[in-house]
Amino acid sequence: MSKLTLEEKRLKILRNQLFGKEPLTTEKVKVVPQVKAINQITNSANLTSNKESTYLRNDLLRIFLLTTLALSLEFILYFSLQNRLISFKF
Repeated sequence: MSKLTLEEKRLKILRNQLFGKEPLTTEKVKVVPQVKAINQITNSANLTSNKESTYLRNDLLRIFLLTTLALSLEFILYFSLQNRLISFKF
């Protein structure tokens, strides 16, 4: 039995987690599909990361715009009250 390198062991574990246990075959044949499977996992992780960063950017932009709107309205209200453009009669 040949010794597996650390990378081959990791690939084997990931493949078993993804596809379940498979019957024993020669290890050299399994290495190529494992690399492809790992590349697919990495690519899907990158796509997910890109989606999350896009959502985060959109959320932060929306928060910034709403905060700016609220502060602007408070500023306008404050100066309107100071210059007696608006008066509250109690």
